[in-house]
Amino acid sequence: MVDAQLVRRRRLGTPLTVLALDVDDLRAVNTLGGHAAGDRLLTSVVEHLRAGLREGDVLGRLGGDEFLVVMPGADHGVADVVARRLQVGAPASWSCGVAQARADDDVASLLARADDRMYAQKQGRRPESGQT
Repeated sequence: MVDAQLVRRRRLGTPLTVLALDVDDLRAVNTLGGHAAGDRLLTSVVEHLRAGLREGDVLGRLGGDEFLVVMPGADHGVADVVARRLQVGAPASWSCGVAQARADDDVASLLARADDRMYAQKQGRRPESGQT
């Protein structure tokens, strides 16, 4: 999906931005309430994200508590506004990394940049001791 959107971006010259999202503290939810509680939380997060995305945006699960939103036609500024809007009323907090495709990007480099930014945000929220 991302590969096809990168090809489209190059052909049409339109922007493409991705959001990498990681739900904060899912481990604690699973520990305190069991995996069923964690699954319910993830389901609520997905429903919330789907309701708040723009038409044409694509939501996917990368695994565990990590999600990816592919935003064709969105530049970094638009994606940042959408990411901030999605936080309002969300059933959980999450860390988010935003990356706009560059001319030399392939799928791996684009996703790595979004992932790096997401982890940088997550680290900023964590205590200095590194406790989860």
